[in-house]
Amino acid sequence: MKMRLQRRRFLQLLGLGGLAASVPSIGWNVIARAGEMPAPQRLVLWITAHGPVPRAWNMAIPGMPIDRVVTTDMVSRTLEETPEILQPLHAYRRKLLCVEGLAQSTVLAEQATFVSRTGIDGNEHTLAEAHLLTSTPAHMLEGTYCLGGGPSIDHVIGQRTRSGSRWASRVYGVRHQYERPYSYSASGVESPRVETPAQAFADLMGAYHPSSGTTSRDDLILAGRGSALDLVSDEYAYAQARLGLEGRRKLEQHAQLVRELEMTFASAELAPQCELELDMSGHVIDVWNRIATLVLACDLSRVVTFVAPIIEPTDFGYPATPDVHGGYAHSSFDDGGEPLQLRSELAMIEYSRWYADRFARLLGMLDALPEGSGTVLDHANVVWLTELATGTHQHSPIPIVIGGGGDGFFRTGNYIRYPLDVQSPYAPRRPYKIGPGLSRLYVTLMRAMGMADESFGLEEFPLADGTVHSLRGTLAETHL
Repeated sequence: MKMRLQRRRFLQLLGLGGLAASVPSIGWNVIARAGEMPAPQRLVLWITAHGPVPRAWNMAIPGMPIDRVVTTDMVSRTLEETPEILQPLHAYRRKLLCVEGLAQSTVLAEQATFVSRTGIDGNEHTLAEAHLLTSTPAHMLEGTYCLGGGPSIDHVIGQRTRSGSRWASRVYGVRHQYERPYSYSASGVESPRVETPAQAFADLMGAYHPSSGTTSRDDLILAGRGSALDLVSDEYAYAQARLGLEGRRKLEQHAQLVRELEMTFASAELAPQCELELDMSGHVIDVWNRIATLVLACDLSRVVTFVAPIIEPTDFGYPATPDVHGGYAHSSFDDGGEPLQLRSELAMIEYSRWYADRFARLLGMLDALPEGSGTVLDHANVVWLTELATGTHQHSPIPIVIGGGGDGFFRTGNYIRYPLDVQSPYAPRRPYKIGPGLSRLYVTLMRAMGMADESFGLEEFPLADGTVHSLRGTLAETHL
């Protein structure tokens, strides 16, 4: 089954049809004119629940020290030399950067303050979900689970890099454990989220409109679009310099109409890869991957967050019961909690491999879209994030996969292992050490997207020995 929309109807729904017929085509779509100007940077955050089995995700780097940063080449690795969970991504290893050793430091720092506090939510899942994209102490609610304590990285980058009539950012998919979100526009305020691919397609095509006079989720989504006048302002000078005398006259004639009706000036010619249809076949995650690809191909937004549903055991070859959460995740890793069960470990390896295959499919979709001298994937930062470091509620070491590399910004084709050299501020079972904070990855992504920030969220926290651990700066080894 496919959902389709005619190109002329698409232009009309976005307020473009009235001008397209009478003004010469000048190639407005960014992808279409990628040969004339730098391709845009894009960000996709692709989030899965729980966490992988470390031994099946971490790359073996024999003979290398563990007390400093180590980088190893992924390109020359055979499929057999690649960790089990990462094997489905092997075909894209030239366009991947894998990072081992980061920590949800802000979660651990907040947990260290719980000793003398009451009435707080100490659930490992909800804390991880509140911190994952915000890197900020959680917004605590009396008698219920916590929420994110500040704007999330997708919201911040989307708002700071938005332009024209594009959406600042899009949030798709589900909530995870206890129905807690990941993306926030402010402390305790969930970002507008679209739950089904069909509604997402309608939203993007302009065919879905909420009722007026309310502050529902639908109104918030519609309000997320930039004013049409923004696009006119951004593109007017570009158009005027490239049109002939007659074209400039027509542009001037239509300027007042654009302002009065808040319509945007555009060409009837969309980029060939902006296919106005959605294939609804296959697993829902495959459909969501197509939605994300459509968003980027049509340049409707440059920041997309997708929260993948938790798959059933039958999806990765196990019986329908027990469930993933209690049946396998909690006993999949020896961390001093529940006893390690070999069947649980093997199940969670297959669980993560299944997601890795779906993530690889998204990379393939983006890599199939030509743009400039490369592909849309080459100009994107596609990041696979997991809710936790392991299925056993650990917050370190967090595994990270970055696809695309941001037009050469990231050192793709490599695997980076950061040393665990900082004593965790919170270790209820046994002392352990952690690596750099996950929030420093977000600072690095902000740089990749053209921002100059030195920190994101919590900037530092105290350690037990009286020193202060900094969360400022980029992960310098990951980028050029």
